[in-house]
Amino acid sequence: SDALSPTLATLCSQGYIQEVKSRTRESPRMASASRRNMTKFRDRDREFSFKFNRMQPVLYEMLLFQQRREVHSVIADCLQNSGESDYSLLASHYTKAGRHSEALHFSHLSAQEAYTDAEYGHCLSMVQNIRTMFAAAPSNLQHTYAPVKMVWNYMYCCCLYHTAQWQKFLETATEFLEAM
Repeated sequence: SDALSPTLATLCSQGYIQEVKSRTRESPRMASASRRNMTKFRDRDREFSFKFNRMQPVLYEMLLFQQRREVHSVIADCLQNSGESDYSLLASHYTKAGRHSEALHFSHLSAQEAYTDAEYGHCLSMVQNIRTMFAAAPSNLQHTYAPVKMVWNYMYCCCLYHTAQWQKFLETATEFLEAM
């Protein structure tokens, strides 16, 4: 069965993207770089790429908002199904797809991983994204993630501290403690 979305199928039929039939296997690093640039993406056992890399941004800008969401949704699912372990990449695609639950989940995993690895700048960025997504999330999703909100606020305060953003740290820590 053809798992391509209608948008991807149209791009393929119009010759903008093509199926890649490669006999050599890319190194994981190169494959990750390709996925980040969205020049290649995999759908189960099929791999696709833009025929002309310079065409990619132009095509992306020509897509309607809903079509962009659909493309990001398909790419995110394909990456997740292929075992992608770059949580921030997954979070980015799920966010752009408007899939809040998955975006929050992978943003949380990315923030945890960055915090554990003492990458406080990246963790801070992810937690800021989480806080923005959480504030705009539907109420049922806010209710589901409410218990984890305290963890996000704690990580946010710690990251502010470790990145020497003292004023913001004091303001946020005071708000955090008052909310407890």
